[in-house]
Amino acid sequence: MKIRNIYRYSTFLLAMNVQAETQTIGATYAIAEPDALEEIRQSAAGVNWQEKLRDTLRYSGIQGHRLPEATEDRTRIFTPIYTTPFDVTDKDGNLVYPEGFEYNVLAHVHLPMRIMIFSSQQHHLEWVRQNRKESDILILSGSGLDEVIKDLEHPVFLLSDRIVMRLGLETVPAIVEQENDHFLIQEFNLESTDD
Repeated sequence: MKIRNIYRYSTFLLAMNVQAETQTIGATYAIAEPDALEEIRQSAAGVNWQEKLRDTLRYSGIQGHRLPEATEDRTRIFTPIYTTPFDVTDKDGNLVYPEGFEYNVLAHVHLPMRIMIFSSQQHHLEWVRQNRKESDILILSGSGLDEVIKDLEHPVFLLSDRIVMRLGLETVPAIVEQENDHFLIQEFNLESTDD
C-alpha cells in the first residue's frame, strides 16, 4: 500500500513538472537530415508550374465531347431526371429509394449561375467574350483547351459525355440556366463560316 502511494505521488509530481516546463532528459543530438517540409518548399519553388500545366494539357491529348454547331436559334426546356442505379438504404439498412426510382434533381438543388458551352472556333470565342457574365461557368466542346484558356483568360472546363446527358445538350454554342425545376437551354446560330 505504501509503495502504491509513493508511486501515485511520484507520478503526480512528474506530471506537474512536465506540464510546468519542457525538460530535456538524457543525451540529445542535432538532427543530421534537412527539414522535409523545407525540402519540399525548395523543390516546388524551383518548378515552373505554368509550363508544367501547359505541357500536361498539350501532351495529354484531352478532348471534350464534340457537339455539332447550332443551325438555328432555339430555346427549349430540359428536365434532368435521375434514376437510382441501385437500392438506397439508410444506416440501418432500411430501403429509402428502390433501384429504378426517378426524381428531378432540380427540385432539390438550385444552380445559381449560367453555363456557357461553346467550341474553340473564333466566332464562338467572340460570342463568349460578348455574352459572358462574371459568374458563368465556361465549358469547351471539342479540343483546344489550352489555347482557349489563354485566349479568354478565364477558367474553362472540358465537356464530358456525362455533362451532355445531365444538361440535355444538343448543339453549340448554348447557354444553360435553371428556371424553377428545369433547365432553360438557349442555342445560338452564329451564321459564321469560320473554322
